[in-house]
Amino acid sequence: SLFQELLQVLDKIGKKYNATIAQIALRYIMDKPAIGGVIIGCRLTVSNHIDETVKIFDINMNDEDRKAIQDVVKKGRGLKGEPADEYRGYKL
Repeated sequence: SLFQELLQVLDKIGKKYNATIAQIALRYIMDKPAIGGVIIGCRLTVSNHIDETVKIFDINMNDEDRKAIQDVVKKGRGLKGEPADEYRGYKL
């Protein structure tokens, strides 16, 4: 499936940077020009979660890595409509 393909690409890139799939995904999102921040649901009382999350700022993916992720993402359907339109009864 497309989701499994994306996980495999994220895992391959993660191994290159000694990072988890989640860390690579977060770094990819944070590298987007229109993204100013990401809300991360981590347990703040567990120090290893904080350390794992902060590590995303030490990951510097190259253009080839970002393109590998983007190539998979492009295979999915694009977003349509406005946020929450599906809850308002609009057919997307």
